[in-house]
Amino acid sequence: MKHDPLFLTNYRTAAQSIRPLIGPDTMLLSLQNGIDNEERIARVAGHTSGIGAVAYVTSVIKAPGVIAQTSGPGKIILGELSGDASARTERLHNVLQRAGITAEVDPDIRVVLWQKFLFICAFSGVTAVSRLPIGTILVDPETHALFQGMSEEVEAVAR
Repeated sequence: MKHDPLFLTNYRTAAQSIRPLIGPDTMLLSLQNGIDNEERIARVAGHTSGIGAVAYVTSVIKAPGVIAQTSGPGKIILGELSGDASARTERLHNVLQRAGITAEVDPDIRVVLWQKFLFICAFSGVTAVSRLPIGTILVDPETHALFQGMSEEVEAVAR
């Protein structure tokens, strides 16, 4: 898999820079879209977090450097990558809730990560390639078929 060199440099730099902040009870939480971000960041940071997370927020680019949230408060779903329940994810859930962030703990966070990845691939991939808004894509038979096909392909990879 080929990655953008700038992204790789930035994520490595960021992950390495937090090493001095990591203690035995530290929890690392990546809110980036993707499937293996948690493991990659933890490896570079010298940590074994084991927590996966998905952020759901709807936003648009209003202008260069200006991002606007367009609906609802959003939410974070988190869980142990091992699939186990844990006191630490419950503690993290409580911290997020007290901060006013809607959060849930899911016992199968890997499924949630793949569901979000499937959505991003189909939604972003088809809107980018067609340069159409999602509503237009879904009502047109050809672009709807493209969207459906993309969803099915990513689902097959996930399985």
